Amino acid sequence: MLYALAGKPLNDVRVHTPVDWLEIRNDLMGDNLWEEAMNDAIVETCVDSFGYFGAKILRWKVLDFENEPDDSRLLVKNVYKSIERAMEFIQEEAEKRDAKFLTCDRICLADVWLLCSLHQAQLVYTDILKQNDWMNDFVSKVEYDKRIKEYLNTRVSTPI
Repeated sequence: MLYALAGKPLNDVRVHTPVDWLEIRNDLMGDNLWEEAMNDAIVETCVDSFGYFGAKILRWKVLDFENEPDDSRLLVKNVYKSIERAMEFIQEEAEKRDAKFLTCDRICLADVWLLCSLHQAQLVYTDILKQNDWMNDFVSKVEYDKRIKEYLNTRVSTPI
């Protein structure tokens, strides 16, 4: 999705050094240090909350990699609460910015990361995208972008 956003063909190259990252990041981090810091903060928030979802729920509930834990209902409920707190933080920060997207007036890394995280969480929490009007608006704006829409329509289907 990031390559589609940058208007470049997928080139699966691993980033090994900060210089490698600087060469491929283009304008995905915003226009200034504040926007870059907000992108980082939102991505880290997603990594923490949605990453916990992947590690604790996705492995058994969707991918069938391991057995369902004994406390699965409580686990699903607690992980959802963690995601809700993350979404509250992201929404509050985005509303402070008063920008079209999360950190600025164009789609950046944080927008793509959050969209992918929400799509993954939707496999278990089917109503997560209907959580509130802000969330619906965010998803609609990002998915409406011509590059993102084209990518979503042409990507290979996977279980996650």
